[in-house]
Amino acid sequence: MTQNILVLAALLMIYFSLGWFLSYKTNKYAWIDFFWSSSFLLAVAFLWPQNILSPHGLISIMIGAWSVRLSYLLFTRIRKESEDPRYVKLKAKWASNTARNFFILYIFEGLLTLTLCIPLYIAASMPAGTELSTLNYLGAGLFALFLFGEALSDHQLTVFKRQHAGQKKVCDIGLWNYSRHPNYFFEIMIWFSYGVFSIGSGSPVLAFIPFVIMYVFISKITGVPYAEAQAIESRGDLYRDYQKRTNKLIPWFPKKESAQ
Repeated sequence: MTQNILVLAALLMIYFSLGWFLSYKTNKYAWIDFFWSSSFLLAVAFLWPQNILSPHGLISIMIGAWSVRLSYLLFTRIRKESEDPRYVKLKAKWASNTARNFFILYIFEGLLTLTLCIPLYIAASMPAGTELSTLNYLGAGLFALFLFGEALSDHQLTVFKRQHAGQKKVCDIGLWNYSRHPNYFFEIMIWFSYGVFSIGSGSPVLAFIPFVIMYVFISKITGVPYAEAQAIESRGDLYRDYQKRTNKLIPWFPKKESAQ
């Protein structure tokens, strides 16, 4: 398995280098998001199981399904839209060092993918003939639920944006009425489901490392904080009112507005 991981690392470095070259030639660095999500398909394909009806086979299907859905969403969005505002700011900040710094960022994303594949490595390392366990089925069930929640969140946001194009309105329909970031919540929980899936593998602590990493990145660094700042910048008091009545991450009933 160690040799396979080293080969996969080399393949990921090549893949992300190609992604950087595409971004460099098109001057659209938002492609990094697509290359990150789709890189898991490369990992799944490289470590493809001999027996699909096994822990290795089932988690390969889970990760593959997540990757395909998110990659398709990002591909269509990036292809149609202009540069992501996050990367516009980075390009302005980095100026003449933009290409170099984005290359470093691409390589970092490749290393991140390599780390987040821990549940896949655990399953691939199991002895041949290992049967699916109750925890495997529980993890897969949770995964299906959370993947549906994330897909529904993204669909509701897409519909809202299409119906209110050009208007400074805050999406508060469907799941967005219960959480300001339901898509991020379900994304985090998908990684939790991979950990649940791997609890019985003998490496439960390792299996939850990707979940912890994604929770920190999404809730504290790149996801929620940036989205909140962008929303306040573009929608002002409308979003501040939304913040007052709606939970940040975990879906729950909206807070009742106090009487004036």
